[in-house]
Amino acid sequence: MINIEHHWLEINCPNCKYGISIKVQNIKLEEICYCHNCKKSIQLIDSNASAYTSVNTIDEEFKKLNKALKNLFK
Repeated sequence: MINIEHHWLEINCPNCKYGISIKVQNIKLEEICYCHNCKKSIQLIDSNASAYTSVNTIDEEFKKLNKALKNLFK
């Protein structure tokens, strides 16, 4: 089963524009990440709970797809 929360995303540091890899889960949990270039801390914010809602919706759709594929090969 695919778990979207464990997928990595690339973002740019808002201070120095250095590329930073974060997991979707980090956004969902609004964690603090750090720029390895300028050493600034970056507070991730899930405004309007959009990441949380999207992750849950995608997970539910994958579950439905998985169930449909299992029923297809019965």
